[in-house]
Order: sequence, then structure tokens, then C-alpha cells
Amino acid sequence: MRHYGFRPSAQVVGLSSMAVLASLIASSAAEQKIGAPPEAMNMRLVGYNDLQGRSAYQPTIHHQGDRYIAYIGHHGGTPVAPKPLNPLTGQPESNGTSIVDVTDPGHPRYLAHIPGTPGNYEEGGAQMTRVCDGRVLPKGDPTKTYLLRVFGGKSHQIYDVTDPAKPALIWQREGELNDTHKSFWECDSGIAFLVSGVPGWRVNRMSEIYDMSDPAHPVKIRDFGLPGQQPGASGPIPEQLHGIDFVGSAGQPDLLRLRHQQKRGHADRRSRQAHPRSQGADARESALSGSGTPGDDAV
Repeated sequence: MRHYGFRPSAQVVGLSSMAVLASLIASSAAEQKIGAPPEAMNMRLVGYNDLQGRSAYQPTIHHQGDRYIAYIGHHGGTPVAPKPLNPLTGQPESNGTSIVDVTDPGHPRYLAHIPGTPGNYEEGGAQMTRVCDGRVLPKGDPTKTYLLRVFGGKSHQIYDVTDPAKPALIWQREGELNDTHKSFWECDSGIAFLVSGVPGWRVNRMSEIYDMSDPAHPVKIRDFGLPGQQPGASGPIPEQLHGIDFVGSAGQPDLLRLRHQQKRGHADRRSRQAHPRSQGADARESALSGSGTPGDDAV
């Protein structure tokens, strides 16, 4: 047995301390009870909204005019409550997207709910949200604000949320997908990296790259995936895509991190970085692969 320079007495003390700590943690966990007062460290609860009893997944808080608006994506319903009641409409609705005014954090106001696809848990809902102002998008209406969201695992949609209490659908991807998840929309270029399950691919989640600089008229640039995921490939199938994040910084090249999912269902934390675009959307090329032709499935 190697001691790495530690004296036995020090090891005994260390192990004893760990045993005491483990005992305290176990004791603390055993004492937690439903209904007990909440605990917090370096933070405090200032406001609350029950979101009509819908589970929250991905929230995006956007500074919109003189207000702060939260766009909250939901998973699907549950067997007990597959379609919670929307008091604003008086109708039961499949979980989708909640829009909440959080300008006053102590008194958030629920403004609207956009229904998602029917289904429980990950089979339904509209779990992902991204928001861009038209004044930032190259071809957007400078007076408008836009919401990009998934429509369950079936499609992607863009809403005009200039009036967040009255969201209006302006675009939906044609055709049904096998799945969707955490997409990324770069507002200053308009390029969107959509996590999609395009039929024919060997995985349920890869990436579609769109020019969404004009949110009312998105144009698909190409598909992208790891070698072995594309149609017609053979051999082992790489992990499917989980989500896409922007990891660039001022003065650095634009980089994306593509987080892939391991077979056991957890996110693979190995970064897959690449330049998200070449000279811009008008070039219709992607530096993610050597060819970069529209609709090119090569990697």
C-alpha cells in the first residue's frame, strides 16, 4: 500500500473526520421532511408563480422594452394532469410555453400560455426557448421581438412576441421530426443551430443549420452531425446530440460547443468545437465541414 508521504496517524484523523462528516450529512438528510421550512444559502426567495401547475424546463429571461419577460419551456403533462387548466382561456391545454412578466420579481404576472404537443413527460410539451430582438437580427423588423421554440419532438416554431400577452405564430418547420432538444439562435447573425431528428439519419438528434435572420422566412443551410450518424453510413453510431451552446468571447473566433449524449442518457461533457459559419448567412456555407454545401450531410 502506498502512503504518498502521509503519516498513518494523519490518515486515521482524515478518515475519522470523513466518517463524522458522512454521519452528519446522513443525519441531516434523514431529518428533512415534507413541509419543512425551505433552506437557502447566499440567496433568498423573493417571488413565485405556479406556472398553472406546469413543470418548468428551460427559462429564457429577456429584457423587452422597459420590462423583463420570462419565456419558460415545459415538458409534457403527467398521467394525473395531462392538460392543466389555463385560467386565462378557461381551457385545458397541453404543456407548452409560459410567458411571465418578471419585471417586479416579487410579483410576477402570468401573461400567456402557448400550448405544445400532447403527451406526457418528454413525449409532449415545448421544452426549449430562445429569444431575439428584430433590431439585432440582420433582417428582422426592428419593432418586433421573436421567440424560437420547439414544438414537442416534432418541429420548430417562431412566434412574434412583440406583445408577450398575444404571441402569434409566424413560422413552423415543414415535415415531422423524430425528436428535438436544446437549440441555439445567434441573434446578431440570425444563424440558428437546431437540435433535430431528421428522418433518415441514424440518430434521433443531430443539427439542422438555418438562416433565421428574417424570422418570418427562415432558410435551411445544411444538416450537420458526427461521422457515422448520417444517412447511408455503417458501423458504430456516435452519441446523439443533446444541446448546443455558444462559447465565444470578445476578440475570439465564434465557437460552438456541441454537447453529445452518452448511451446511458447523460450529457457527454467532451466539447466538440467548430466555427459556426463562414463569411455569414449569405455565403450559404458552413465551416463545420469541408464542403458546406446547402443540405450537405457530410461531416
